[in-house]
Amino acid sequence: MPIYSSLDQKSQVLTIEMHGHLDVTTYSEFTAAYRPFLSEISLCRVDFSSAEYINSSTLGMLLMAREEMGPDKVVLIVPDMTSPIGQVISMANFHRLFTVAAE
Repeated sequence: MPIYSSLDQKSQVLTIEMHGHLDVTTYSEFTAAYRPFLSEISLCRVDFSSAEYINSSTLGMLLMAREEMGPDKVVLIVPDMTSPIGQVISMANFHRLFTVAAE
C-alpha cells in the first residue's frame, strides 16, 4: 500500500505519507486516508518525500481533498521543488493553491 495516514490526537494534524507511484489506481487509498478524519482535523500534511511518481490524476485527488477539507487545511510536503514531484507541482501552479513546504 503506497499511502499511510496518522492523526496526531493532540494537535489534530493528519499526516498522509505518499509512497511510490501515485495515480488513479491509488484514488481509493488516498480518500480512505483522510475521509474518516474530516471532522477532526485542523491541518492535513500530504508528504511526498517517499513518492516516486505523480500525474494529473494525483493532482486531481489533491484538489478534491482541498475542496473537502477547506483551502487552508492542506499542506504539501515536497523534499525539493527541483525533484520530479516538485516540478510537477510547480508546473501545475499548485504552489498557488496549496502551502508547499520542504522537509
